[in-house]
Amino acid sequence: MNIKQIKEKVWGFIKNIPADKKKHLIAGFIVCAIVSMFFGYIIGFILALVAAAGKEAYDYFTKKGTPELADFIYSAVGAVCFLIVSALITLLFYAFVMRFI
Repeated sequence: MNIKQIKEKVWGFIKNIPADKKKHLIAGFIVCAIVSMFFGYIIGFILALVAAAGKEAYDYFTKKGTPELADFIYSAVGAVCFLIVSALITLLFYAFVMRFI
């Protein structure tokens, strides 16, 4: 399997994710990113999970939305994606920049 085939499979997978789930994924990523900048990664991750659970609880109790476990999971995956991206950026920084200092 070459790079082009992998790219096509990834884009095909992303295109098949419903728009609502993409919004939850992005929200989890953003909440974790913003909170992590000020309070650290663990607090950022926990707060992203609390926000996701709170959103689903709000949907359940107010009946203004449809509470779904999948929505919570997509939000949690978004937070995990931020942690992975952040770790990779940090590792690349130390691998390439810090060795010259």
